[in-house]
Amino acid sequence: NQDNQDNKIDEEGKEEKELEAANMFFLWAVLLDRFRMAKMFWDRGTDSILNAIIAARLLRKMAKSRGLSGAHFSGERQKMLNNAQKFEMLAVGVLDKCFDDNPERTQKLLKLPQDQFCKANLIHIAFELNAKEFLAHRSVQAALNEEWFGVISPHTEMWKVAISHLSVVAVLFFINIERELKDESTSAFEKVQRKNQKSRDRVHKWMMEIECKEDDNDEESASNVVWSYSKQVYNQYRGFYLSTLTRYIGDLLSHFALCIISTYYALDTSNHDEVTLVEWVLVWWLGAFFLDELRQIIFLEGGKAYWRNFWNKMDVGIFVLFLLALTVRVLDLQSSYHQLLSKTIVAVLVIFLWLRVTRYYAVFENVGPKLIMLSKMAQKDVVAFLCLYIPVLLGFGIAAQVLLFPRTPFDEHSVSGIFYHTYFQLYGEMFLDDINEDAHCIGDLPFSSCSGSFGWLTPIFVAIYAFVANILLVNLLIAMFNDTYQTIQLKAELVWKKQRF
Repeated sequence: NQDNQDNKIDEEGKEEKELEAANMFFLWAVLLDRFRMAKMFWDRGTDSILNAIIAARLLRKMAKSRGLSGAHFSGERQKMLNNAQKFEMLAVGVLDKCFDDNPERTQKLLKLPQDQFCKANLIHIAFELNAKEFLAHRSVQAALNEEWFGVISPHTEMWKVAISHLSVVAVLFFINIERELKDESTSAFEKVQRKNQKSRDRVHKWMMEIECKEDDNDEESASNVVWSYSKQVYNQYRGFYLSTLTRYIGDLLSHFALCIISTYYALDTSNHDEVTLVEWVLVWWLGAFFLDELRQIIFLEGGKAYWRNFWNKMDVGIFVLFLLALTVRVLDLQSSYHQLLSKTIVAVLVIFLWLRVTRYYAVFENVGPKLIMLSKMAQKDVVAFLCLYIPVLLGFGIAAQVLLFPRTPFDEHSVSGIFYHTYFQLYGEMFLDDINEDAHCIGDLPFSSCSGSFGWLTPIFVAIYAFVANILLVNLLIAMFNDTYQTIQLKAELVWKKQRF
């Protein structure tokens, strides 16, 4: 027996080493971009879903590395991206098979902490690795629904949740937690099923006796009804306030109220020689706002992950602006200049606060992908347009300044003159009357009798500039916007499902 146990232990240890070696060779083959070899080791290894997602991410990262940035590596880059897509689809295929066989165990698998990734589960890992196809899978979406709604019915409208936030009594009328009761009954049924037939018969007989006793005792029945109703009300309130959807609506209403208060403070023209109640409310509110951001940095995301999020950067900007406005205000409470400067900073703050409202649109299927479109347009298309437009603006702006003011010394007015007319001409405001006046043209026809200068050349340059900037470059920008829109629109559902996380 001892020899058999030793042999069994040796076989288990040998099997573990083989699986570990298969995983190591799998990563080695992925880094070499040998798909068939990597798939062979992937088939023999463990953690099929996790390994496939990691392989997809590694290949996408390598395709964007500087070492493969040359034009002669375009084929290698495309091959890596194609193989990354294959690995992600392998993960989706395994997940699909698991979900068809046993949905409940698949849900537990998705939420199982992974030791090698700091206890993060597969959904968190897939989100960090940007595995859109994986996140769009029905099992992942079911897990996100459970995390998003909690025990609240998924069919509950958001306006009902908002009203329930404003009125505690509305929770009893608008919030449905039938899923929690169903889960409890299912769990109880599963526990009974684990018992043998004799135990089930005994439980059934005991329940029948209880029912008979309740029929004989009206007072006890009434007490049970009251207790059952009280428990139901407690579960309803508890399920409502622990739901992620409830916290989302609460955060939205809170930020909207902050926008209203900040707007009122910015529009208030009264001069106050002391800190007002509204200012104290803003100090308290944004102080809590800062503590929450600090909590995210320390306990949730960490410094690097926090700064990668655009909305977190905006939150820091909002707090810095408010702190600056508050500092200017309290330096001299009786100074009208300090009050005006503080209000100017608050005006900028209000812009950021209202723009921050758009972050809550991410959960909506129709509006959420539009945020991604705007982000891609700003990061890619607008930057490319500015690279082409700025040389055109400078060239024609400087030429117009020289022709209109040939004898004016160079100063700050010359710099503003280069940009002012030229930039707004991009939007169709030609300033022809102003240019005619600046050129000192006094003839009956436009730009005639220009007092010996060459200002009459300016409208020719303006015409060329309008053709290049207003027709060619603006239409190019619109075409790039359209291409970005079409590209993201094709993946709108995938993008929205990823944003729900």
